[in-house]
Amino acid sequence: MILFHLKSALSFLTLFSRYSVPVRCYLPYKTSTIDWEPVKQKSGNDTTSKRVFLSLLVLMPVVSFFLGCWQVRRLQWKTKLIADSEERLAARPLQLPEEVDPQACNEYEYRKVLVNGKFDYDGEIFVGPRVRDGVKGYLLVCPLVRPNGDRILVERGWISSDMVIPERRGMTYLSRPTNEITIPCLLRNPPPKTSLQHNHEYGSRLFNFIDITVMTKQSKCLPMYLQANYDMRDHPEYIHEEPSQSPAVKVKKHWWSKNDKPEETGIQKIITEGPNKGLIGVDEFDASLEFSEQQFINAGVPIAKPAKVEFKNNHLNYLVTWYGLSILSTIALFSVLKKYNKKVDAKLFMDECF
Repeated sequence: MILFHLKSALSFLTLFSRYSVPVRCYLPYKTSTIDWEPVKQKSGNDTTSKRVFLSLLVLMPVVSFFLGCWQVRRLQWKTKLIADSEERLAARPLQLPEEVDPQACNEYEYRKVLVNGKFDYDGEIFVGPRVRDGVKGYLLVCPLVRPNGDRILVERGWISSDMVIPERRGMTYLSRPTNEITIPCLLRNPPPKTSLQHNHEYGSRLFNFIDITVMTKQSKCLPMYLQANYDMRDHPEYIHEEPSQSPAVKVKKHWWSKNDKPEETGIQKIITEGPNKGLIGVDEFDASLEFSEQQFINAGVPIAKPAKVEFKNNHLNYLVTWYGLSILSTIALFSVLKKYNKKVDAKLFMDECF
């Protein structure tokens, strides 16, 4: 009987174990949060990059500060240079002496001078192209032959590309005067050629930029450069033909006349032949006549640059930039060092506690 009950219990346990779900038991165990942070393997490259970054961060405030101090000196130098140039520009023009030292002219940049001579149109040089108000053109540089035989390059101004050929130009007494004239100019010292600019093909009269060394050597001129002043006035004294002169009619003033003009003693010039034929009514009272720029462009008369100082002074912006960079990099350096010190202190605290 007992054996029968043991067999029944064994069969029941076998059936229960076949259809039952196993139950897992977990023991309550509390771990520390200190070991949860994964361990990162430090490589030599990471350490080197951090050292390089920290070195650059330390050098940046120092280098930018000294560059700012250098810009202060540059600002003082450029301010004095512009002030001296404007003072020379405001002075009255001087007659250029017969014997000129080209090396001394560099110290008198933007000085107004009066130079006389004849233009050599066979040696004209064109610099460009230069666009003016949407019109393609060139800077016209022409040698001026002085009475003593010296040749000086004079930048006469801008002309359109259609008027490059001298025979196409109108108003010949202004566009290409043939007699000896006196013109006001500025002494200029163009910047030298840089390594990024192309070399000029010797013998060609077309230049991409003003290269004094090649220009003077090619045109056999003195190593100096003059720039004609902006002038839109008429110059009847440039007329080469000998005009027929007739005294102006004198108007006799009567006591009953109220509208009679005062007596004039001017000399009227009349051109009867040559390229300026038909030019009449030009007397000493018409010297103030001025043309428009469009008239000069259509006639092919060079338009010179206005007399002004072209130096740019951006050193104040550079100064603020370098000093600002020095301040920002200093703040960044202190923030990095502060963060690094906090990490070191936390690590030391953990080592002491555990």
